[in-house]
Amino acid sequence: MPALSKEDKLRLLTTILESRHADLREQNLNRQGKGHFHVSGMGHEALAAISFLMQPEDYVVPYYRDRGLILGRGMTTRQLGLEYFAKRNTGCTFGVCRRRPGHSSFPLAVLPGAFSSTARKT
Repeated sequence: MPALSKEDKLRLLTTILESRHADLREQNLNRQGKGHFHVSGMGHEALAAISFLMQPEDYVVPYYRDRGLILGRGMTTRQLGLEYFAKRNTGCTFGVCRRRPGHSSFPLAVLPGAFSSTARKT
């Protein structure tokens, strides 16, 4: 990994902490019966570092625990929160992918991957 400037190191740390805090918040909301679906990405926050190696035109197909990578790529916790609450026509997928928040954003070159719950045999 190339040497990071002081500003980049601070931005990386902020992204990692933001990822953990948002995860804890969703976990608490889920326990209160609010929201509809939560898979923790805790322990995978360091994936945010990958976003520092990527170019804007590079595509990423995230795994369900890749919140740090998604935030590092440019999505906001507000967008992820809107999708967590399954708000129609909001967030980064505009209500299209409401079961896996933050796993698709065409403006940020984040593509939805195939996963077992949506894969079908033809």
